[in-house]
Amino acid sequence: MKNVTFDAKLRAEDMYEFNLYHAYTSSQGWMSFVFAILAFVATAVTWGSVSMGYSIAYIVIGILFLVYMPIILKLRSKAQVSGVLQGTLHYSLEDRGVVVSVPGTEVLVTEPNQPQEQEAVLPWNLIYKAVTTKNELLIFSNRVNAYVIPKREIEDIYPDIKEALEDKLPVHRRKLKW
Repeated sequence: MKNVTFDAKLRAEDMYEFNLYHAYTSSQGWMSFVFAILAFVATAVTWGSVSMGYSIAYIVIGILFLVYMPIILKLRSKAQVSGVLQGTLHYSLEDRGVVVSVPGTEVLVTEPNQPQEQEAVLPWNLIYKAVTTKNELLIFSNRVNAYVIPKREIEDIYPDIKEALEDKLPVHRRKLKW
């Protein structure tokens, strides 16, 4: 496998899209949707046979289940893209795994005066899955956490990235489309 390197900058909108994907592909997201539908069905079934206050309460509950999660995720996304994530991240797909570093951050290694960029290495065997969505490449380290890489940042190099992921990950751990 040849090394593939690229830089990507994450925006709050990218994190919001990831959070929506994660929420609505999990049971929590589906349950909020089901409860909203049940609240609206309860409104329709009981309309006229219960007081107007109950009907309004059912409608409000349904709206809350539909609107609450996206609003909370939007607010959380803005907070998540802060500090290190505000800058450009440098990615390298290597034999040892997915290496992520932040240009300009240095840490001293064991030899004095030999600065080296801080980096995080996710070995290939620890990658939970790699998925592409409409606008992102997601490389999960577990069921919850992922490297979020906007497609707009990797359009030119995506074929090389896909080849590296296909080479290093088994079929059941990748769902790559473009």
